[in-house]
Amino acid sequence: MSAEFDQEMPPSVLEVLRTGEPMLVSAIASFLSETDRVGAFGEIARALQPRTVILVPMSVGGRSLGVLSMVMVGASRPYDPFDLSVARRLAENAALAIENARHFRAAVEARQLRDDMLGIVSHDLRSPLNTIALTAAMIGRRCRDERPSIERITRVIRHANQLIEDLLIASRVEEGHLTLDRRCERVGPLFEEVLVLHSAQAEAASVRLVAAVGEAVPELYVDRHRVVRLLGNLVSNALKFTPAGGSVSLDARVAREGEVVLSVTDTGRGIRADDLPRLFDRFWQGSQAKRADAGLGLAIVKGIAEAHGGRVTVQSELGRGARFEVTLPTRKP
Repeated sequence: MSAEFDQEMPPSVLEVLRTGEPMLVSAIASFLSETDRVGAFGEIARALQPRTVILVPMSVGGRSLGVLSMVMVGASRPYDPFDLSVARRLAENAALAIENARHFRAAVEARQLRDDMLGIVSHDLRSPLNTIALTAAMIGRRCRDERPSIERITRVIRHANQLIEDLLIASRVEEGHLTLDRRCERVGPLFEEVLVLHSAQAEAASVRLVAAVGEAVPELYVDRHRVVRLLGNLVSNALKFTPAGGSVSLDARVAREGEVVLSVTDTGRGIRADDLPRLFDRFWQGSQAKRADAGLGLAIVKGIAEAHGGRVTVQSELGRGARFEVTLPTRKP
């Protein structure tokens, strides 16, 4: 407590702060005499001409936040012990409200700082990554013998850009600011784009990647780029955990009127039952995850699905693969 604060508070208020015990003041003349040497508090107290005063500490977790002062004026009855008990409960609630407001403000400031930092990092990292990619491409054109090395560099750059994009999307999802450019899209071309994007990964893993669209599947009312990203995250995860010789398949079917279910099924190792409840948490990785990932892929899947008014579910058993189902709308909400 600062010396300046001490000078502005009467001794009775300072005593409540020091001891943490409430005070019911009925000796008003003595109380007012304490305020002669203090500032605004004393002026207000004398102007009110109180009959009784209640002073109650406001504290949270043993830390004092202040003192709640209640003044009974005029011809009303004086405060009694029952009023003191009510004031104590009111002070407890007020202290909690103040503490929660402080935490909320700190969280808002932390999120803003994080978003600002992400913006700076994404810009400052992408510039040198682009320079490296262009330099590697130039070397590859001049030195054909170095193409395997250039391809490895390109894959690393692509992975780094993916991590940056994941952080930015996850931040927008958390804040509810994920923008959607929704149009009517046929499912077949969406699947074809995902297959093209991940065919090299499937070939490198010796995993068969296929897609099928059920009969009478209508168009989706979605953001094409976001849905391709959603499906791509699911396919990429499936390919990571499916051994050579296995398969990853995409399919689409009508769930009910106004909805279509897009599924990604693999013949991989499956997911532990203990991991399933936290599977879509941000920055969380299961025991089988590769630590090179940021742990955002499935959180982004969930965020994109929910931004469309859809949902995502998973069924899996160890040794029996996994099936992710994403339900999306077929028409404007």
